[in-house]
Amino acid sequence: MINQLQDHKTLVLKKIFLISATVQYSALKLKKLKELNIQSIADDKSCLLFMWMTGPQFANSMN
Repeated sequence: MINQLQDHKTLVLKKIFLISATVQYSALKLKKLKELNIQSIADDKSCLLFMWMTGPQFANSMN
């Protein structure tokens, strides 16, 4: 019973996180993000790029 409650709590928290992120700002799906042609967007001499990720996307951010 305790495991079921923990699983339910985890699922609810994941849903809240996903909903809150999409309400605050638009986000690209991982596939679309990987398809971006960064060289055409950013000038390598005058542009400094930062990549950030959230904890749940840590593994995906290493690709």
